[in-house]
Amino acid sequence: MRMNWMTAAALVTTVCTAQVLGQVADDAKAVLTESAKAIRATTGVTFKVKKSGTGMLKDIIDSDGTVKFWKPEGAANATWMVEGRVKQPGKPDKKLHVMSDGSKAMWLDFDQNMLMERSVTDTAAIQELNLCREILLSEWTNPTPFNRELTQFAKLTKVGVDNVGGVVCDIVEAMPAAANRNVTWAIGVADKLPRRVELGTGNDAQKIAMITEITDLKPATFTAKDFEIAMPTGFTKSPMPAPVQPVPAPSAAPVPPVELGLKVGTPAPSFSGKTSDGADVSLESLKGNVVVLEFWGTMFKASTANAEAMKSLAAEVQGKNVKMLGMSCREMTDGAAAGWWAKAGLPYPMVSKADKIAADYKVSGYPTYYVIGKDGNISAFFQDFPGTEKLKEAVMAASAN
Repeated sequence: MRMNWMTAAALVTTVCTAQVLGQVADDAKAVLTESAKAIRATTGVTFKVKKSGTGMLKDIIDSDGTVKFWKPEGAANATWMVEGRVKQPGKPDKKLHVMSDGSKAMWLDFDQNMLMERSVTDTAAIQELNLCREILLSEWTNPTPFNRELTQFAKLTKVGVDNVGGVVCDIVEAMPAAANRNVTWAIGVADKLPRRVELGTGNDAQKIAMITEITDLKPATFTAKDFEIAMPTGFTKSPMPAPVQPVPAPSAAPVPPVELGLKVGTPAPSFSGKTSDGADVSLESLKGNVVVLEFWGTMFKASTANAEAMKSLAAEVQGKNVKMLGMSCREMTDGAAAGWWAKAGLPYPMVSKADKIAADYKVSGYPTYYVIGKDGNISAFFQDFPGTEKLKEAVMAASAN
């Protein structure tokens, strides 16, 4: 009996790891390079998407929808539309009906029965666009598709050829030097466009993966009218606010970046949980201290890259009424996060299964850091690691108030 491509990929990985780690195969590189060219050359296409998870991710990762993608002649950015739904841990599924042309976004707000129109830099628009990434692969909007696989991974192998959703595809697997994660792409042989991607960690029976499947991919010819969102009965439109005329600043102070997450100065949402060693912890129990929350997950490489910096920060603030907490999200297994935390030697507690807390804090990427002042209000917010000095400055500023 012929093995399917996932089984074959696992077998190749198991048998050949010692021989191929650190190698980039020319045939695999050629497949992704040609696919990147085909994506950039695509002017119009429609397709369906389903995203799912295996193992413990099965109950966390669950999204599906349809995509329309168009590159108008002479336009700097692509125009796209996503209709679908995204599962949100601890909340009802989120319905999506969103379009963007790179400068503005429009979407249906099913909670307020409104058709929203905002700049793509608007906080609410950013949240909607981030959710669409669960359905629209970044390769379609990235000017350099597959850049991570082609430039950052130590291993790139063409596993073989298989039929994926009725399309004959080249199967390419990319893996970092540590060989503890893999990205496996199925690329159509005829049109060079992606049909499936699997982001996996672990091996064999312990393997856990996020899988995005693309079906019914068809070339299409569009006009701007194809991307208009019809307003349902009972909805009202919230048009793009008129631009605010800037007030001349008294000094040449830099313009602050677009704020994500919870706004600085607002009350931090209360939370409670158990640390990996079984102790109870809550925001109330930490009252009177500056609190640093680090939202992370073992499946996100950027989340596990700053352990030494965080240990250094913990040592510097020790004894200064500063409490640090790790908030583990999207854990691979019940013990994966606790095991990594202990092995890394981080000296502050970690709260397991903090997905509901992450939702309350509007975390949309990992790692994310919050500094909470002694008054219980948000003092600082960082999506991605800001650097040891910048995070320390935020903690010291909160401690001084």
